[in-house]
Amino acid sequence: MMLRGKQHRPMVLEGMRELDDDQLALLEDQMERQEDHMKDRMSAASTRAAILIGASAVLSGTELVTASGLPWLSTLSLVLYLLAAIFGLLATRSRLMLEPHLEVMVPRYYGYSTITLRRSLMLSRIDAHAVARSQVNQRHHLLVIGFALLLAAWVASASSTTYALLTPQEESPTRIEIIEGR
Repeated sequence: MMLRGKQHRPMVLEGMRELDDDQLALLEDQMERQEDHMKDRMSAASTRAAILIGASAVLSGTELVTASGLPWLSTLSLVLYLLAAIFGLLATRSRLMLEPHLEVMVPRYYGYSTITLRRSLMLSRIDAHAVARSQVNQRHHLLVIGFALLLAAWVASASSTTYALLTPQEESPTRIEIIEGR
């Protein structure tokens, strides 16, 4: 059974005390793989956020230049592009990652065995990984909302343009005046 979250911390602490050196080494190897995977997920989320921000900027600029059709629909499109970019920015904001407090650990574990120190470091890594997982999931949710807003903005923009193309526009008559010079 996989344990996740703070409510399982006492069980993790108890189980950590029972691990021998080989088991702890296996757990450390697995944690290293999970940390590498988490770095990849964070990097991918940052890339997607940059794409969301860039696409929102380009498409809103295009909307400003080519705004036609219903003014309220063009305005709605611009607001949705702005909101999509804001969600992209929220997804890129940096957060501090938890790390073991080595300056506290060194004096605390000075007289203890190496395996005790490794167990303590492993617990710190488990806590840090749980926080990182929560942060990357939050970024994912922000990006899903941001891309949904981008899609809605694009649909509003396309609807406004389609309306302008399908609705005949009255052209004002051209008036030519000839003014004679003195």
